[in-house]
Amino acid sequence: MSTGLINRILKYLGFGENNQKSSLIETSSEKQFINPTTNTINNENPTWIETGYGDQFENPTSKTINKLLTDLPDMDDEHGVFWIGDENENTIEIHKNGKLFYELSNPNLKGDFQMDSSVGLSELFIAFNDSDIEKVREILRKITGANKT
Repeated sequence: MSTGLINRILKYLGFGENNQKSSLIETSSEKQFINPTTNTINNENPTWIETGYGDQFENPTSKTINKLLTDLPDMDDEHGVFWIGDENENTIEIHKNGKLFYELSNPNLKGDFQMDSSVGLSELFIAFNDSDIEKVREILRKITGANKT
């Protein structure tokens, strides 16, 4: 995934154009997360992130997502990946090369595709953090061109 794509995603998420790599990754100590768009707390379906190099973050904040997306292009090929998931076994996995995998529950749905651009990607992360799986399915239909999601 190119740095330009990641910068467009971060700008859409409200981080501005000059995204600096943060030296601190913040997570909440309670079962909640902060929506990066609305800055509201959602306790209904907490999320987690796991990286290819073994770090885990419960209930990530927007700073955590910012750091991971910023660092993704600089990671080696083996470790250039992270997963975002929730307690309902919904997951989205993104790789350094732009390959995106998803698995959604109720009903079960699994797929993958190669990202060609950032169109819909930032919206996908926001919907996932909002626990709006129906919107996640809608966005996946748009960006993959599939009708089965």
